[in-house]
Amino acid sequence: MYNSKRRHSSRYDIIHNYLSIIFLATFVFSAPLLVHAEQISPAPNPLGSTITVTGSNENAVAFDNLGNIIIVEAGSLQNTLTGVLNNNLSDNSAVYYSGNAFNAGQLDVNIGGTLHNQGTLNNNSVLNNYDGGVLNNDGTINTSFRLTNHTGGVLNNNLGGVINVNPGVSLNVIDSNGSAISIGRPQTSNWGTLNNYGTVNVHDSFYQMGNFNNDGTLTIKDNGTVSSECCNSILNNDNKLDINAGGSLYMSHGTLNNNATLTNNGNMQNVYADQYNSGTLNNNSVMVNNARIFNSGTLNNEGSLTSSAARDTAGRLYNNGGTITNNGSITQELYVDNDGKVTNNSMLNTLDSMQLSDGGTLTNNSGGTLISNTILNYGTLINEGTMTTSGPLHNGASSSAVVTMMNNGAFTSNGSLTNDDTITNTGSLFNNDTLTNQAGSTLTNSGTLTNSSSGTLTNNRGGKLNNNGTLINENLLENQGTFTNSGTLTNNGTLSNSNFVNRRGKLFSSEFIVNTGSNVNGTGAYVQTGELAVTTIDGTISQSIVNISAGSINGIGSIIADSITIGELATVNPGNSPGTLIMLGDVYMMGTQVTEIQDSLSFDMLEVQGEVTLFDTSHFDFLFDDSYLAQNNDLFTFLTADAFNFDGGLGFDWTDMSNYTVDGLASGFEWSVAYVDGFNMQSSYLSLLITDTRSGLPSNAVSASGTTALFALSLTLMGWLNRRQSRQC
Repeated sequence: MYNSKRRHSSRYDIIHNYLSIIFLATFVFSAPLLVHAEQISPAPNPLGSTITVTGSNENAVAFDNLGNIIIVEAGSLQNTLTGVLNNNLSDNSAVYYSGNAFNAGQLDVNIGGTLHNQGTLNNNSVLNNYDGGVLNNDGTINTSFRLTNHTGGVLNNNLGGVINVNPGVSLNVIDSNGSAISIGRPQTSNWGTLNNYGTVNVHDSFYQMGNFNNDGTLTIKDNGTVSSECCNSILNNDNKLDINAGGSLYMSHGTLNNNATLTNNGNMQNVYADQYNSGTLNNNSVMVNNARIFNSGTLNNEGSLTSSAARDTAGRLYNNGGTITNNGSITQELYVDNDGKVTNNSMLNTLDSMQLSDGGTLTNNSGGTLISNTILNYGTLINEGTMTTSGPLHNGASSSAVVTMMNNGAFTSNGSLTNDDTITNTGSLFNNDTLTNQAGSTLTNSGTLTNSSSGTLTNNRGGKLNNNGTLINENLLENQGTFTNSGTLTNNGTLSNSNFVNRRGKLFSSEFIVNTGSNVNGTGAYVQTGELAVTTIDGTISQSIVNISAGSINGIGSIIADSITIGELATVNPGNSPGTLIMLGDVYMMGTQVTEIQDSLSFDMLEVQGEVTLFDTSHFDFLFDDSYLAQNNDLFTFLTADAFNFDGGLGFDWTDMSNYTVDGLASGFEWSVAYVDGFNMQSSYLSLLITDTRSGLPSNAVSASGTTALFALSLTLMGWLNRRQSRQC
C-alpha cells in the first residue's frame, strides 16, 4: 500500500503520467486495510482483500480516484459511513471511443467483486458493475456520469440508501456489452438487477434495461427520465413510484408491474411495454398507452390517458376485476372483465370497441360523456350522462349473469342496437339506425324513446316492448311480440303490428296495448298484419291511417284516423267486454265484428263517428253470456255511425241473416236485425232484437220494407240508446 503524503500538485503529476496503468497486487492481504493515501493500492484488488475508504481524522479529506480501480473475484471496496469516494475524470473530458471509456477515473466491479458504499460515492466518471458483481449502497451515490449495472450485475440500494441520477447525465444507447451504438452524452443504466429498498432520485436520464425492483421510493424528478428500450426489461414497483411534473417514464419495451402506488404528475408513455397494475395507479397528468394496460387494482385518472397507435393490440385497457375511476379524459379500447368496475365522471372515448364481461359494470355518471363505436355488453351498463355510439351495441344474453343496460341520461345510437336481455330507458334514447328487441328480451321505456326518420324499431316475436313514457316514431316501428303502451306514443311514420308464430307447438301472439289514460299520437300509419296479432285500445290512438288487415282489435278506448280499415281476415271486438269502442273517422268494415252480451244493459258496441262502409265480406257475431236471461223485445244496438254505406265490394245486404251468427241464445227465443237510418240528423244504427216465441208472440224480425216504419220508432229508441250508452263500461 502506498502511504507517503505529498503535495497535491505532485500527486496529480504522478497520476497524469500513469492514468492507464493497472497496479497489480504483489501480495495478499489477510485482513481489511485502512486507506490513508491518495492512491488505492493494490489495483486490481486481489482475492479476499478489502480496501476500506474511511472518513476518519487520518483521512480527513475525500478520497479521489483519478485512475483505475478494478475489484475482482472476492475482492471488495468499502466506503464507510463517513467516507467520501470521488470517482472523477482526470481532465474532465467526456470523450470515449467505441465503448472503451476513459483511461482515468474508472471503477470496475467484476465477477465475484463487491462495492459496498455506506458513505458518499460521487461518480463523475465511469462506474461499471459487471456480470457477477455486486454493488451494495447503504449511503448516497451521486452519479453525474456513466454508471452502468451490466447484465448479470446486482445493484442493491438498501434501506436508507439514496441514489441520485444528477443533472448532466442523459441517454446514450449502448448494448449489453457496453459497446456504443450511437455517440451521445453518457448515461446511468441498469442492464442487470437493481433492488431498491431506499431512495432513487432521477434528475436526468436513467436507462432501464434489466430488472428494477423498487421496494423503496423511486422519484423521477423535474426533467428526469426513466427509459426502457429492451424487450425483456422489467420494472417492478412494490412501494412508491412518483413521476414529478416535468419528469418522464418512457416504456418503449419490457414490462411495468405496479403492485403498490404509482403517481404520475409528469409524462408516462407505454409504446410496446405491457403494464400491469394490481396496486394504485394515479394519473394526474399525461399518460400515453400505445400497448396494453391490465388493471386488477385501482386506476384513478385525473389527467389524460390516450392512445395514438394503430396496431391491433395497441391502446387497450383491460380492467380485470379492478376499479377504474375517470375524472379526466380516457381514449382507449376498453375491456371490463369479471367483477371489474368502471366509473366515468368526465370523458371516456373507447375508440373502436368496449366489452363488458359477466359481472363487469360501467357507470357513466351525470356530467360524464361516453363515446364508442362497438359495445358488447354482457354485464351492467349504466348511463347517467351523455352516451353516443357510432357502431353496433349488443346487449347480449348471458348464462351466468343478468345482462342489464340502463339509460337514465341521454343516449344517441347511430349504429345498430340489439337487445338480447334487458334494456331500461328512463332518460332520452335516440335511435338513428336499427333497434331490435330479440325474443325473450325486454325493452322498457319510461323516459323518451325516439325512433328517428332514419331509424327502425323492431320488437321480435317473443320480445316485450313496454312503453311507460313517451315513444316517438318517425319512421318504422314493427311489433312482432308484445307491445304494451302505458304512456304516450307519437307516430309520424309507420307502426306495423304483425307476427307469424308456431314454435314447437306453442303459439306466441303479438300484442299491442294502449292502456287507459295513454295516448298514441301522430300523423303516420298503424298497420297490423299478423293473423294472431292483437291490438288493445283502452286509451287513445290517433293516426292518419289505421289498417287492421289481420288479427284482432279490441278495447274501450278511442281510435282516431282519417281512414280505419278492418280487413277481411281481421276481427273487431269492442270492449273488454262489455264495453264500447269508439272510432272517429271513416271505417271500412271488411271483416267481422264480435259483440258479447252479458245482459240487457251490459253488452259491446262499436261507435263510429263517421261513415261506415260494409262489404260483402262483412260479418257480425253475437255471443250471449251463460248468465243472460232473455226477455221479449230485448234490443242490442251493436253498431252506430253517422252514416252507413252498404255498397262496399259486391255490397252488403243487411237483411240477409246469413251475415249474422248468434251463439248462446236460449231456446224459445228468436232474433232479428233492425236498421235505423238517421238521415244525417242523428246517428244511424244496426240493432239485434230478441223475441220470445214461447207464449205464441209473433216474430219481430225487421225486413228492408220495415225501415220507414221503424224510423218513427228510432227517434224513441235513440233517446233510450243514449241513456244506455252512458251506462257502458
